[in-house]
Amino acid sequence: MPTSSTPPPPRIISILFLLCAIYSIGYLHLRSERLAMDFATELRKENIASIAITPGFLRSETVLESLRVTEENWRDAIPGRPEFAESETPYFIGRAIAALAGDPNVMNKSGRVFNSFELGGEYGFVDVDGRLPKIWEWIADSKFRYKKIDEAFYSYCNIDYDAVEKELKKIQREIEDGRISRR
Repeated sequence: MPTSSTPPPPRIISILFLLCAIYSIGYLHLRSERLAMDFATELRKENIASIAITPGFLRSETVLESLRVTEENWRDAIPGRPEFAESETPYFIGRAIAALAGDPNVMNKSGRVFNSFELGGEYGFVDVDGRLPKIWEWIADSKFRYKKIDEAFYSYCNIDYDAVEKELKKIQREIEDGRISRR
C-alpha cells in the first residue's frame, strides 16, 4: 500500500498514429512524435508518461473493407498485397498499450516513439492469431525506406528540465526583486 511519501505509479498518455500520418492544426503541422516529446516535458512532474506508438499495417475494419475481405478471410487479400501477410489487428497495439501500462519503469520511455512490433518483442506479447507481425522487417526488405528514431535524435532533445526550472525560478525572483526589468 502506498504511503504519503511513496509517489503514485506512473500514468500513461499514448499518442497513436498511423505510418506517415500528420496532424494539422491551422497552418502548423505537428507530428505525433513531437507531440509525445512535448507532452512528456509538461507531464513528467505529474508522473505521466507520454509515448507515441505506431502500429504496423493495421488490419482495421476500414482496411478490411477496402480490400474486400473480412477478419475471417483476410489472408485472401495477400496475393494482391503481399505486405498484408504481416498486418496486425487493433488488439495488437492495444496489447502494446496494456504492456506499457503495466511497466513500472514506463517513465523511461516517456517522450519516445515505438512501434507495436518492437514493443511485442520487448514485452513478449503477440497478436490474437498468435503471430508477432513483422511489417517493419518486410518494409526494410522492400523498396520503401524509413529510419527509426535513434539515440542520436533523442540526444538533441535531452534537456535537464530540473535545471531549466531552477533557472526560471531564479529569473522570476530577480524580476520580483526588481533586479531585472519586466520590459
